[in-house]
Amino acid sequence: MNVGRTRLLLILAVVAATACGGAETVPTQATATPQASPTGVGVDVTIPRLSLPGMHHADAILDAESAAFDAVHPGDAQAALATAGFVGAAQSTYTGARGRFSRVVVRQAVFESPEGATGFLDWLATHTVEWIGEASSLTDPALPGSVTMWLHEPSGCCHEEVPIYLAMWQRGNVVWTIRASGPKIQTQRVIDLVTTFEQEV
Repeated sequence: MNVGRTRLLLILAVVAATACGGAETVPTQATATPQASPTGVGVDVTIPRLSLPGMHHADAILDAESAAFDAVHPGDAQAALATAGFVGAAQSTYTGARGRFSRVVVRQAVFESPEGATGFLDWLATHTVEWIGEASSLTDPALPGSVTMWLHEPSGCCHEEVPIYLAMWQRGNVVWTIRASGPKIQTQRVIDLVTTFEQEV
């Protein structure tokens, strides 16, 4: 078998495996993936990898401007980050139209102090509309005690609008957030995902 044919068969095998990964399952483990430290910052930023078959994955390092970019009012969000002593952030994004999740964004925001992280977490909890629209707080005994979660439900004005969940918690000088959405998304699946991930960090 020549090298070109071998390479083609390997590529086809990878494509086939990816195409067959549409049956999304609740993650049972997360593998730590080291990320580069934010520019000019002497901190180790590591986000555990979620097991979300069939979804594409991308990592990014964010400064204050890029961390505030997807807010409704980026200037206000950037000011809140600066006030809290924002150092830098790492983000893992999972996308894919199949399964119960169409998009999951995990973010690790690092601050100069635990007090700064608490301040930003408090701001974030009162400004969820900035990130997911009008939302209601969810209380569920299955959620870890450190985690708070909000749900934005479609208003019906747009047929493409989907439910969006936002979970957040603090670990020392780090604020963790998970934003998950999708047309087939279910509350229990989100709680399972958040619980599994929270135990890893």
